Amino acid sequence: MTRHLTIALLLAGCAVSAHAQEPLPADEAAKQERRVTLLLEALHNDDESIRGEAFRLLQQNDSLPATPRLVETLRTADLPTASRAASAVVARLDFLRRNPDPQGPRLVLTDEDQTQLQPVHEMIDRNDVERWRWYLAMWVVEQVDAASFARHVPALIDAVYTAEPMRQYAAVRALHMLGEEAGGEAKTALLAAILQSSRPPFVGVYMRYNRTIERNDVAFTADIWAPIANSPELKYFAADELLITDAALRMGASFAELRRPLTVLANHENDSVRLQADTQLLRLGTAGARIADPSLAALLRYRRSSLVRRLADENGPTRESAIDLLAGLDGAAHYVIMPLAALLDSSEDRLRQSAAITLGRLGGAARDALPALRRAIEMESLIADNNAVVSPESLDRAKERLADMQAALQAIESGESTDEPAPAEQ
Repeated sequence: MTRHLTIALLLAGCAVSAHAQEPLPADEAAKQERRVTLLLEALHNDDESIRGEAFRLLQQNDSLPATPRLVETLRTADLPTASRAASAVVARLDFLRRNPDPQGPRLVLTDEDQTQLQPVHEMIDRNDVERWRWYLAMWVVEQVDAASFARHVPALIDAVYTAEPMRQYAAVRALHMLGEEAGGEAKTALLAAILQSSRPPFVGVYMRYNRTIERNDVAFTADIWAPIANSPELKYFAADELLITDAALRMGASFAELRRPLTVLANHENDSVRLQADTQLLRLGTAGARIADPSLAALLRYRRSSLVRRLADENGPTRESAIDLLAGLDGAAHYVIMPLAALLDSSEDRLRQSAAITLGRLGGAARDALPALRRAIEMESLIADNNAVVSPESLDRAKERLADMQAALQAIESGESTDEPAPAEQ
């Protein structure tokens, strides 16, 4: 209890001096250094409230010389201590250097910040750093200055070739952010990594401020690439391949280079993986679309798939993104037409509407869906009848759906004479 009280009083003293701006005399500078030392001790205290308060002061007190000490802790301490230091230095720079200009970089680091972070960059360029510490260094740079990964491209390429999961994962993430800026050698490394059939799945340190600071441990977990797939269902053992192929795409990889891995992923057992593979295939033009077409059709037939859920989502941008994806098949659309037509009989209003809009966007390629679309218009007309016993809001939505269906009918009929290319052999 006495130790807790002592630390609490120290934290209060740090809070009082949080906004000091004048240069400090030598004795005051020494006091600030001692405060940082005690705050670092408190950051790893068994008491969660003490850890949280220490974290807050390290984050918000710009007068404390905390960044160099946090970096040194990241560079030399054990895993739990280094992880908390990494979280604290990122939170500190994020809080103190966040750019008010939404058009500019997220953070604007000072020259002093860049100098203080130099040891983190030096760790990235070394191959004798523990894999977890190398990962933490990569994570810090990713959060505070991802553009500076460009200076580490040779080290990132080496990490991709090692096939050591934690290092490879962090390196591929960085190369994905750099895109074409990473260069041709980086793309070659990624394409080689895809062919590493014995390559183990990515594993990383799970880093979140609240998990790292509030919980008295640091969890190791199989990492997934949910930000790309936008789905928590994505299985981690496929996520690494999708991350690699997406990074290669950003570097200009061709259909010939990615056809094999993306075709395999388009037939994966997990529907979220299939959807993401199809999304990437569509970015490869008509040849990729012809492979994605039957895969997307299978997802449309599975009413609980992530694609069908997106088409039925109440969120407009989510529905529109799914419609855009299917409409991206354009002249390669063949297999998806009848599954889309079948969705016109759905009991879900949004799903019927999205199916109709998609068919209309596909134009003349969707002419086989005309009978189903006409039936759907008849049914929707009954719902949109002013005499129907529905609320005014439901009536408005029904009229909107009817208008979208009629517009789709017109678009398909007007394109009936358009010659569509024959579907490629699958």
